Amino acid sequence: MANLDEKNVQKIQRAKKKYRVDVRMPNGKRITKTFSRKFDAEQFKAKLKISKQRINETGVDLDRTIKFKDFVEIWFKDHIEGRKAVRTIAGYRSNFKNYILPILGELNINQISYYHAKQLENFIMKSGVKARTVNKVMMVFKTVLKRSY
Repeated sequence: MANLDEKNVQKIQRAKKKYRVDVRMPNGKRITKTFSRKFDAEQFKAKLKISKQRINETGVDLDRTIKFKDFVEIWFKDHIEGRKAVRTIAGYRSNFKNYILPILGELNINQISYYHAKQLENFIMKSGVKARTVNKVMMVFKTVLKRSY
């Protein structure tokens, strides 16, 4: 009798519907995942579709959950080093070290908002620097953010 109940349980478990998402990314990577709910599968597929479109448009797949400080290092290697003057690079590094990273370094890129930009601006102004410095630091910050989107 116990065997009969176990077989019935197995049939019920097998009868549950599964939703499978199978997408081939432009870089050749195949992503496959199975969900028990159709809603979850559709959400996952939509995220992959957006990521796929971003890769097709820019050629780069950016992990949106990367920490801002880590993205800054990537940005320096890809867009600044070897392309800008030594004094410019030193100025950028100083701006990040003294003003930007203490406030925003530990945040994920997808968490940064207008509120954080205002918080950064207020922090810089409270440090007693001239308005020109505030504008330069904010310009560098905005430049990095534009590269992340």
